[in-house]
Amino acid sequence: MFCRIYTPFHPEVGDSAGKTVKDTVLNALIVLAVVVVMTTILVLLYKYKFYKVCVCVCVQILRC
Repeated sequence: MFCRIYTPFHPEVGDSAGKTVKDTVLNALIVLAVVVVMTTILVLLYKYKFYKVCVCVCVQILRC
């Protein structure tokens, strides 16, 4: 279910190769952006000593 949130573009029957490649690249960029943003948030929380928030975020991520 959550996979569709991070990868909104899915191939359909009859799509051209160009559209499939474009959708794949866009999905990869979205996933990469999510990873970068989450990592940045966790690093900033750690830097400013919000340890309890860091633990809560990590626990929520691992529950999925």
